[in-house]
Amino acid sequence: NKKILTPLYSIFVIVEIFLSHYVQIAPTEIANPAKFFAIALACAFCVLSIEKSKIYLFTQLALVATVAADYFLVYIPVRHQLYGMICFAVAQIFYFLRIYFEDTCQKRKKVNLILRIATLVIAPVCTFAFLGEKADAVAIVSVFYYLNICLNLVFASIQSNSNPFLIIGFICFIICDTFIGLANVGPYLQIPEGSFIHTIMKPGFDPSWAFYIPSQVLLAISVLPNRVKKQ
Repeated sequence: NKKILTPLYSIFVIVEIFLSHYVQIAPTEIANPAKFFAIALACAFCVLSIEKSKIYLFTQLALVATVAADYFLVYIPVRHQLYGMICFAVAQIFYFLRIYFEDTCQKRKKVNLILRIATLVIAPVCTFAFLGEKADAVAIVSVFYYLNICLNLVFASIQSNSNPFLIIGFICFIICDTFIGLANVGPYLQIPEGSFIHTIMKPGFDPSWAFYIPSQVLLAISVLPNRVKKQ
Protein backbone atom coordinates (compact mmCIF):
# COMPACT_ATOMS: atom_id res chain seq x y z
CA ASN A 1 0.00 0.00 0.00
CA LYS A 2 0.92 3.68 -0.14
CA LYS A 3 2.48 3.68 3.34
CA ILE A 4 4.89 0.94 2.27
CA LEU A 5 5.53 2.01 -1.33
CA THR A 6 6.48 5.61 -0.54
CA PRO A 7 9.44 4.85 1.80
CA LEU A 8 10.60 1.98 -0.41
CA TYR A 9 10.68 4.21 -3.48
CA SER A 10 12.48 6.88 -1.45
CA ILE A 11 15.21 4.38 -0.58
CA PHE A 12 15.32 3.30 -4.22
CA VAL A 13 15.88 6.89 -5.39
CA ILE A 14 18.63 7.44 -2.80
CA VAL A 15 20.43 4.26 -3.89
CA GLU A 16 20.18 5.28 -7.55
CA ILE A 17 21.55 8.75 -6.76
CA PHE A 18 24.54 7.09 -5.09
CA LEU A 19 25.04 4.79 -8.09
CA SER A 20 24.80 7.75 -10.48
CA HIS A 21 27.67 9.40 -8.65
CA TYR A 22 29.66 6.19 -8.20
CA VAL A 23 29.73 5.27 -11.91
CA GLN A 24 31.26 8.67 -12.66
CA ILE A 25 34.27 8.17 -10.39
CA ALA A 26 34.82 4.39 -10.41
CA PRO A 27 37.33 2.63 -12.71
CA THR A 28 35.79 1.19 -15.87
CA GLU A 29 36.08 -2.44 -14.74
CA ILE A 30 33.99 -1.58 -11.67
CA ALA A 31 31.82 1.17 -13.16
CA ASN A 32 30.34 -1.02 -15.92
CA PRO A 33 28.85 -3.64 -13.55
CA ALA A 34 27.58 -0.78 -11.36
CA LYS A 35 25.95 0.84 -14.39
CA PHE A 36 24.23 -2.42 -15.31
CA PHE A 37 23.11 -2.93 -11.70
CA ALA A 38 21.58 0.57 -11.60
CA ILE A 39 19.45 -0.18 -14.68
CA ALA A 40 18.53 -3.67 -13.49
CA LEU A 41 17.54 -2.23 -10.10
CA ALA A 42 15.11 0.20 -11.77
CA CYS A 43 13.56 -2.70 -13.66
CA ALA A 44 13.30 -4.83 -10.52
CA PHE A 45 11.85 -2.01 -8.43
CA CYS A 46 9.05 -1.44 -10.92
CA VAL A 47 7.73 -4.86 -9.83
CA LEU A 48 6.65 -3.24 -6.55
CA SER A 49 3.95 -1.43 -8.52
CA ILE A 50 2.68 -4.63 -10.12
CA GLU A 51 -0.98 -4.61 -11.06
CA LYS A 52 -3.28 -5.94 -13.76
CA SER A 53 -3.05 -3.02 -16.17
CA LYS A 54 -1.57 -2.36 -19.60
CA ILE A 55 0.27 0.65 -18.17
CA TYR A 56 2.23 -1.55 -15.78
CA LEU A 57 2.68 -4.44 -18.23
CA PHE A 58 4.13 -2.41 -21.09
CA THR A 59 6.31 -0.30 -18.76
CA GLN A 60 7.74 -3.41 -17.13
CA LEU A 61 8.39 -5.05 -20.51
CA ALA A 62 10.10 -1.85 -21.71
CA LEU A 63 12.37 -1.85 -18.66
CA VAL A 64 13.21 -5.53 -19.22
CA ALA A 65 14.12 -4.76 -22.85
CA THR A 66 16.31 -1.88 -21.63
CA VAL A 67 18.15 -4.20 -19.24
CA ALA A 68 18.69 -6.61 -22.15
CA ALA A 69 20.10 -3.74 -24.23
CA ASP A 70 22.56 -2.82 -21.49
CA TYR A 71 23.59 -6.46 -21.17
CA PHE A 72 24.79 -6.34 -24.78
CA LEU A 73 26.19 -2.80 -24.65
CA VAL A 74 27.56 -2.44 -21.11
CA TYR A 75 27.77 -5.65 -19.11
CA ILE A 76 29.53 -8.10 -21.42
CA PRO A 77 33.20 -7.42 -22.30
CA VAL A 78 32.62 -7.39 -26.08
CA ARG A 79 29.71 -5.17 -27.08
CA HIS A 80 27.05 -6.39 -29.50
CA GLN A 81 25.84 -3.01 -30.72
CA LEU A 82 23.17 -4.28 -33.12
CA TYR A 83 21.57 -6.56 -30.51
CA GLY A 84 21.65 -3.73 -27.99
CA MET A 85 20.00 -1.25 -30.34
CA ILE A 86 17.33 -3.77 -31.31
CA CYS A 87 16.50 -4.20 -27.60
CA PHE A 88 16.34 -0.41 -27.16
CA ALA A 89 14.00 -0.17 -30.16
CA VAL A 90 11.78 -2.89 -28.67
CA ALA A 91 11.69 -0.94 -25.39
CA GLN A 92 10.38 2.14 -27.22
CA ILE A 93 7.72 0.03 -28.94
CA PHE A 94 6.52 -1.11 -25.51
CA TYR A 95 6.43 2.52 -24.30
CA PHE A 96 4.45 3.39 -27.43
CA LEU A 97 1.93 0.66 -26.55
CA ARG A 98 1.61 2.04 -23.03
CA ILE A 99 1.00 5.56 -24.32
CA TYR A 100 -1.37 4.31 -27.03
CA PHE A 101 -3.64 2.34 -24.68
CA GLU A 102 -3.45 5.04 -22.00
CA ASP A 103 -4.66 7.71 -24.44
CA THR A 104 -8.38 8.56 -24.33
CA CYS A 105 -8.49 10.44 -27.65
CA GLN A 106 -9.27 8.10 -30.57
CA LYS A 107 -8.15 10.61 -33.22
CA ARG A 108 -4.78 11.11 -31.52
CA LYS A 109 -4.35 7.34 -31.16
CA LYS A 110 -4.92 6.93 -34.90
CA VAL A 111 -2.32 9.59 -35.72
CA ASN A 112 0.12 7.98 -33.29
CA LEU A 113 -0.29 4.57 -34.91
CA ILE A 114 0.14 5.96 -38.44
CA LEU A 115 3.34 7.77 -37.46
CA ARG A 116 4.77 4.61 -35.90
CA ILE A 117 4.15 2.66 -39.08
CA ALA A 118 5.71 5.51 -41.05
CA THR A 119 8.94 5.25 -39.03
CA LEU A 120 9.48 1.81 -40.54
CA VAL A 121 9.93 3.55 -43.90
CA ILE A 122 11.37 6.87 -42.73
CA ALA A 123 14.22 5.32 -40.70
CA PRO A 124 15.96 3.47 -43.56
CA VAL A 125 15.23 6.24 -46.09
CA CYS A 126 16.74 8.95 -43.85
CA THR A 127 19.71 6.75 -42.93
CA PHE A 128 20.64 6.05 -46.56
CA ALA A 129 19.94 9.66 -47.55
CA PHE A 130 22.42 11.04 -45.00
CA LEU A 131 25.00 8.25 -44.81
CA GLY A 132 24.87 6.71 -48.27
CA GLU A 133 27.20 3.72 -48.53
CA LYS A 134 28.16 4.06 -44.86
CA ALA A 135 24.60 3.15 -43.77
CA ASP A 136 24.34 -0.17 -41.94
CA ALA A 137 21.89 -2.10 -39.78
CA VAL A 138 23.04 -0.40 -36.56
CA ALA A 139 22.46 3.05 -38.05
CA ILE A 140 19.01 2.13 -39.39
CA VAL A 141 17.86 0.61 -36.09
CA SER A 142 19.31 3.59 -34.19
CA VAL A 143 17.36 6.08 -36.33
CA PHE A 144 14.18 4.00 -35.93
CA TYR A 145 14.74 3.93 -32.17
CA TYR A 146 15.43 7.67 -31.94
CA LEU A 147 12.34 8.58 -33.97
CA ASN A 148 10.17 6.45 -31.71
CA ILE A 149 11.52 7.81 -28.44
CA CYS A 150 10.93 11.36 -29.72
CA LEU A 151 7.37 10.43 -30.70
CA ASN A 152 6.87 8.86 -27.28
CA LEU A 153 7.86 12.13 -25.65
CA VAL A 154 5.52 14.13 -27.87
CA PHE A 155 2.47 11.93 -27.35
CA ALA A 156 3.13 11.45 -23.64
CA SER A 157 3.25 15.25 -23.30
CA ILE A 158 0.02 16.07 -25.16
CA GLN A 159 -2.23 13.55 -23.45
CA SER A 160 -4.89 14.98 -21.16
CA ASN A 161 -3.71 12.67 -18.37
CA SER A 162 0.00 13.26 -18.99
CA ASN A 163 2.41 11.73 -16.48
CA PRO A 164 5.26 14.10 -15.43
CA PHE A 165 7.54 11.20 -14.44
CA LEU A 166 7.10 9.66 -17.88
CA ILE A 167 7.68 12.96 -19.70
CA ILE A 168 10.82 13.94 -17.76
CA GLY A 169 12.06 10.36 -18.03
CA PHE A 170 11.82 10.51 -21.83
CA ILE A 171 13.55 13.91 -21.88
CA CYS A 172 16.49 12.53 -19.88
CA PHE A 173 16.53 9.43 -22.08
CA ILE A 174 16.70 11.53 -25.26
CA ILE A 175 19.49 13.73 -23.88
CA CYS A 176 21.42 10.60 -22.93
CA ASP A 177 20.95 9.07 -26.37
CA THR A 178 21.96 12.31 -28.07
CA PHE A 179 25.29 12.25 -26.26
CA ILE A 180 25.77 8.54 -27.04
CA GLY A 181 24.90 9.13 -30.68
CA LEU A 182 27.44 11.94 -30.95
CA ALA A 183 30.07 9.81 -29.24
CA ASN A 184 29.56 6.97 -31.71
CA VAL A 185 29.07 9.00 -34.88
CA GLY A 186 32.78 8.67 -35.78
CA PRO A 187 32.43 5.79 -38.29
CA TYR A 188 29.75 7.77 -40.16
CA LEU A 189 30.55 11.48 -39.74
CA GLN A 190 33.60 13.38 -38.51
CA ILE A 191 33.18 15.99 -35.75
CA PRO A 192 35.95 18.63 -36.03
CA GLU A 193 38.10 19.11 -32.95
CA GLY A 194 37.45 22.43 -31.23
CA SER A 195 33.87 22.59 -32.50
CA PHE A 196 30.98 23.27 -30.11
CA ILE A 197 29.77 19.67 -30.31
CA HIS A 198 33.28 18.34 -29.65
CA THR A 199 33.54 20.63 -26.60
CA ILE A 200 30.25 19.60 -24.98
CA MET A 201 31.15 15.95 -25.47
CA LYS A 202 34.00 16.32 -22.95
CA PRO A 203 32.57 18.14 -19.91
CA GLY A 204 34.77 16.28 -17.41
CA PHE A 205 32.21 13.56 -16.62
CA ASP A 206 30.13 11.04 -18.56
CA PRO A 207 27.07 13.11 -19.61
CA SER A 208 25.20 10.15 -21.10
CA TRP A 209 25.08 8.25 -17.81
CA ALA A 210 24.38 11.44 -15.88
CA PHE A 211 21.01 11.45 -17.69
CA TYR A 212 20.52 7.73 -18.37
CA ILE A 213 20.19 6.45 -14.80
CA PRO A 214 17.72 9.24 -13.83
CA SER A 215 15.70 8.44 -16.95
CA GLN A 216 15.24 4.82 -15.92
CA VAL A 217 14.43 5.79 -12.34
CA LEU A 218 11.72 8.18 -13.54
CA LEU A 219 10.29 5.68 -16.03
CA ALA A 220 10.15 3.00 -13.32
CA ILE A 221 8.40 5.42 -10.95
CA SER A 222 5.97 6.53 -13.68
CA VAL A 223 3.67 3.59 -12.90
CA LEU A 224 3.38 4.56 -9.22
CA PRO A 225 0.81 7.42 -9.57
CA ASN A 226 -1.58 5.07 -11.36
CA ARG A 227 -1.14 2.44 -8.65
CA VAL A 228 -1.66 4.97 -5.83
CA LYS A 229 -4.69 6.49 -7.58
CA LYS A 230 -6.40 3.09 -7.70
CA GLN A 231 -5.88 2.65 -3.98
